[in-house]
Amino acid sequence: MLSRSIDLGQKLFASWRYDPDGVEKADFVLNQPRYRNSQILIGGPNFGCGSSREGAVWALMRFGIRCVIAPGFGEIFFSNAAKRAPAGQAGRGGDPAARRRRGGGA
Repeated sequence: MLSRSIDLGQKLFASWRYDPDGVEKADFVLNQPRYRNSQILIGGPNFGCGSSREGAVWALMRFGIRCVIAPGFGEIFFSNAAKRAPAGQAGRGGDPAARRRRGGGA
């Protein structure tokens, strides 16, 4: 169940989006007018690693992100996203075990 007590979308990337006083950082990409309403997020390797709670996926959804494209995802985040995210959520493109056998990592 999504939290009704706090706006998880507002908390998304909070330490990058806001200064210690809660003021938006103008140089953070999702605070810039051109990207403020983005629905697709391009992430780096192992996106979501360390974001094991379902709240990480809910924060993306509440912010308006409908698709994450990344070369790889943290295992628990990926599992939560597959269960909770809209159908458009980007996947990893293949079996992680097969990539490890080929030397491609998780």
